[in-house]
Amino acid sequence: MSVEIKPESDLWPRDDEAVIGNAARFFSLSVDIFKKAIAPEEYWPVNGASDFGVLSIMPKRSVLDWDRRKKRLIVVGETQFDKTFWKTNGKITSIVDLYGAQLLLFPPGSHDVELPVNFAAFQNEKQTELSRSVNLKTIMLDFGDGRSFWVKGKSFKKSAYRGGYPVFSVTLPSDAKEFEEFTKAKEDE
Repeated sequence: MSVEIKPESDLWPRDDEAVIGNAARFFSLSVDIFKKAIAPEEYWPVNGASDFGVLSIMPKRSVLDWDRRKKRLIVVGETQFDKTFWKTNGKITSIVDLYGAQLLLFPPGSHDVELPVNFAAFQNEKQTELSRSVNLKTIMLDFGDGRSFWVKGKSFKKSAYRGGYPVFSVTLPSDAKEFEEFTKAKEDE
C-alpha cells in the first residue's frame, strides 16, 4: 500500500526538505546505448559518443510515492525525449538491434559540468549528493508504436564512471526469447 504525493500536495517536501522535492521534480535519466558492451567505469558520457543516446532535459511527470509497508520514498517519473534530441550512429534502429546491447543510465546532476560563474548559484551540493544516492526500482523505455520494454532495477549494476558520478548499466540478452522474458513487465517482487 502506498500514498502518491504530487508537487501541489501539502505533503510535498518543502522548506528544510526542499532538496528532496526539487530532486524529485527534476529527476530524469540520460540514456546511452552501446551495441557492444563497454566498461562503464572507463566511459565519459559525451552526447553523441554512444550508438544511441539522449540527454535528460526535464521530466514530463514526477511524483513521490510513499511505500507505507517498506517505509521508503520512491520517485515515479516519466520523461519524454523529443526525437530531435536523439543522437544515433545508425547501429541501433529497432528493438531487435537492442539484443545483446548495453544500456547505461545516468541520474541528473551526474554529468561533471562546471557551470559559468553567473550560474554557480544553481549548483546544489545536497542535490548532487541525493542524485548520487539514487537506486533504480523499475525502468520502462517506450520507443512509440508499441515498441517498449521494462527492466527491473535489480538487473542494473551501479558503479561510477570516470567522473566519479553514478552510472547504472545492464547488458540485455542477445537471444530473442530471453530478451522478451527479461524485458517483460512484472509485478514488484
